[in-house]
Amino acid sequence: MDARIKSKWVEYLRDGTRTQGTNMLRDEEGNQCCLDVLCEIAVEEGVIKPPVLFGGLYIYSWAGTDKYGNARTLSEVGVLPKPVMEWAGLIHASPYVMIPAHEDEYGYVEAETIEVTLDEVNDSYGYSFEMISDLIEEQL
Repeated sequence: MDARIKSKWVEYLRDGTRTQGTNMLRDEEGNQCCLDVLCEIAVEEGVIKPPVLFGGLYIYSWAGTDKYGNARTLSEVGVLPKPVMEWAGLIHASPYVMIPAHEDEYGYVEAETIEVTLDEVNDSYGYSFEMISDLIEEQL
């Protein structure tokens, strides 16, 4: 990941001015996934246009091509838009990180650590922006 962008992303996650949300990049109340904070920086730097509110959630759109090479307007509501991913130097729309393993509903732990995506850490594992910023700083 690009070091300058990572530093800014970590700073934004730690500044305490955002409310964390789940299951989408940003909801109509302005609650944000950790990935949306990176999108916010990309908007500030002119990489993508600001998201548009539609049906209770914010949608990021950009010009691109479909799998057949046809020009299309593409959109995203749950993971990083492709232009943001490329600008930040990431290879996945939701980067992978390692976290300590948790017991499943049967009390079984398969390994000491597990690989999960940042949207999973944000949405399913209860990690705060501060905790997520540590993962980004250490692993990306």
